[in-house]
Amino acid sequence: MFTWIAFAGKADPLASETLGSVYDAQARSLLHGHWDVPAFFLSFERFNIGGKFYAYFGPWPAILRMPVVAFTDAFDGRLTHVSMLLAFVVFLAFTGRIAWQAYTVVRGRGPVGWRTLVAAGGFVFVAGCGSAALFVGARGWVYHEAMLWGVAWSVAAFSFIVAYLLEGRWALLGWAAVTSTLAMMSRASVGLGPVIALGLLVAVRVIQRGADWWTAHRGQTSRRTTLARWCGLDADTAHGSIWQVVLATAIPLASYMYVNYAKFGTLVSVPIEKQDVLLARPERRAVLAATGNSLFGLRYVATSLVQYLRPDGIGFRRTFPWVTFAHFPHVFGGVQFDNIEPTASMTVTSVLL
Repeated sequence: MFTWIAFAGKADPLASETLGSVYDAQARSLLHGHWDVPAFFLSFERFNIGGKFYAYFGPWPAILRMPVVAFTDAFDGRLTHVSMLLAFVVFLAFTGRIAWQAYTVVRGRGPVGWRTLVAAGGFVFVAGCGSAALFVGARGWVYHEAMLWGVAWSVAAFSFIVAYLLEGRWALLGWAAVTSTLAMMSRASVGLGPVIALGLLVAVRVIQRGADWWTAHRGQTSRRTTLARWCGLDADTAHGSIWQVVLATAIPLASYMYVNYAKFGTLVSVPIEKQDVLLARPERRAVLAATGNSLFGLRYVATSLVQYLRPDGIGFRRTFPWVTFAHFPHVFGGVQFDNIEPTASMTVTSVLL
């Protein structure tokens, strides 16, 4: 189903799309040892930093293209759909792995009946075709490719984190760090999920160490902390190594900071005011003036949260596929948005999840 939608019902996986050459151009720049990209390929998404032009998109999809662009430019702008299909496969594979991990935790190891197989397969199908993963496949945009890879590697990272918590092997923690890094290098806002999970594990173990010291100092028996119990961690897991998890947490964060600094000269923030093409729009200038050069902030939470969770997030029409966006979001608090578009809500589009 995803393949049919991603390829628009055609047997042409190499169809070109808007901004489809961004990652190819980035890959070619990386092969030449620099991060800046010719302005033509970035269009209105370019950041003008000292006369050189950069993209805010993470480098993983570009790195994936490097073996191709190193030898030919015949596929420039035509690899987005193939990359997205590969990301979808990774997403489904690790979704299935998490399903089996959950089954093992609840039911233990042993013979598996056909009902379990059907349930596991059904869960993977719903995760793939009953979530936003299917929607982003509808267009081979650079934004959708970044999101899909971010989701795929984040799910993989969560799977390795679960495996590490169950088995305690440092190699699994290493793979969690690698996949978290790839998620951050695809879409940082998505990749933060597993990084936060690793950081939470660090917090659990640090607090547990402190609690152990305190109880030992008072001559009492050590117990699991409330945070460890709340996270569902047993005593052995709560008392595990701290430095290994700190390292696994630091690797994706340091990687993101390095790339961001190499492009924009900052560790975390993105200089929105340097998008010179979009800055010509009065709406963009008004937002930046009102927010101090930022498109993010707590002021936007109410509008976004209501739109994501509202129960009437879709509309209907007479033509196929008979479903469309319902209406434009209601803006709370009179905040200034750069751009507002109709969106569906998670409560309607992902009912089974």
